[in-house]
Amino acid sequence: MSTAEALQTLHTATVSQHGLITTAQAARIGISRTALARLVDGEALARIRHGVYALPSSDGDPDQDLRAAWLSTDPRRFADERARAVDTPVVSHASASALHRMGDLIPIRHSFTAPQRKQTRQTDIRYHRAALDPAEITLVNDMPVTTVPRTLADLAAAYADDDHLASMVRDALSTSSATLEAIATALDAHAAKRGLASGMDLVNQYLTSAGVPRTAVDVARFAAPALVVPLLQDREAMSRLARVISSYFNTVDTQLAEQISAIAPALKIATETLRHHINLPDEKLSNLAQAFSHIQKSIPSYNRDPTKKDINDRPDDSA
Repeated sequence: MSTAEALQTLHTATVSQHGLITTAQAARIGISRTALARLVDGEALARIRHGVYALPSSDGDPDQDLRAAWLSTDPRRFADERARAVDTPVVSHASASALHRMGDLIPIRHSFTAPQRKQTRQTDIRYHRAALDPAEITLVNDMPVTTVPRTLADLAAAYADDDHLASMVRDALSTSSATLEAIATALDAHAAKRGLASGMDLVNQYLTSAGVPRTAVDVARFAAPALVVPLLQDREAMSRLARVISSYFNTVDTQLAEQISAIAPALKIATETLRHHINLPDEKLSNLAQAFSHIQKSIPSYNRDPTKKDINDRPDDSA
């Protein structure tokens, strides 16, 4: 195989791997170690870690170091073969939070979770052992990674630094598709050791700590479950919903508007989802009642006298 043919073969094989190839993968497509060495000598290929090489097309990948480490954990299989596999290491813990762009925790080592015990001589890789449910795995930048709720749960179990977790929860609710309820449920098991009754209480504490105003938290709680209701009942009700939302946002004061801007990304996601559902055929539109119940519960809290305590401020709802 000529150098030109080898490079073309490598380009084709590494599309889903952002220009990276392992020695074992190269052997599967007919490129020997000797051929790889010649390409490196000719500066057509770069060796970026033991057994992993990069084509020039890989430049610009912000996750190249993590991707190279992930490929090395199962070097024979290609990325598309591992994308939904549950028997291969998955990006997790601090590496997952970095891949999800949550918080500012800088991973000291690349973290992966695998269903079986794994060991490595690579000092920058750490393995965790757990049997992940397929629903706890998603794809980010063509790498399988634990979902946002699972990532937060893993970090809550492994780390005591709640300041980092607070910023992650804030970012997750602002920029990811994870819902407030899913995150709160994932944190339920970790609330008691922090002196709280539920995962929702822990989320609220984290958001307060991260500097998100309570009113903004309430708007996010209103927007995510209420606007992103899977399907809506009918077009007349949809019109009513639009009028309620329009009226609400036309009456908020400047201070609240500034607070709402803090969760603009979450509202954008809700708006795009709502716009999508407006265009659905009549026969696919369903129950709007759930959405209105959320709206009716949420709106009064924004029009109340700010000097008066809301029922949500009470330590005991039964009081």
